[in-house]
Amino acid sequence: MRSPLTLLKQYPKFRRVLLGEGLAMAGEAAFSIALAWLVITATGSIVALAGVLLAQAIPRGTLLLLGGALTDRFSPGRVMLVCHLGRAGAMALVSIMSFTGTVQLWQLYVLAAITGTASAFFAPASEAVLPRLLPKQDLPQGNAVQGAVAQAAFIVGPMAGGVLTAWGGAGLAIAVNARDPHSPSGYQCSHTELERSLRHRAADAGNFPQ
Repeated sequence: MRSPLTLLKQYPKFRRVLLGEGLAMAGEAAFSIALAWLVITATGSIVALAGVLLAQAIPRGTLLLLGGALTDRFSPGRVMLVCHLGRAGAMALVSIMSFTGTVQLWQLYVLAAITGTASAFFAPASEAVLPRLLPKQDLPQGNAVQGAVAQAAFIVGPMAGGVLTAWGGAGLAIAVNARDPHSPSGYQCSHTELERSLRHRAADAGNFPQ
């Protein structure tokens, strides 16, 4: 079994997509901190915070099966791209309203629902990508590396979200997540590379080292 470093060296497409996924997951974790702080500062209500978190959690939990079906029907890379664009657009609008002092509670409910829905579709698409980037014998190690990156992202992400929120406010932290395809939150990972990998996977299948 190859070591994680060897796996990352040998398959650059896997490495780039994994980096993009890790940054996206870290960004999502950072966003959760910023959203919670924005709700508290805007309303001062724990009940409102609980409602916003529920608005994010319910679609995330209930739409996972639909997300899996959609991933089976369409390209995982395209599903991931649509999820990123939807989240980024919603975040950009809320960030602008936060900076201008016009944000309202119902808008945060909508934002939470959009990000929760996007997560429900993103998760199965992300899992479906791995078998298309690695040969069968390397999938267990690839899954382990992917899991390690996810754990690291969910540790680093909240810390980054807290620092950004403390330094520039929740609006800044949310804006960083929505800023551009190469932002620290990684909200649009290297989808061009991913789509190229998926298109040529069948042609390259016979070229993997055994």
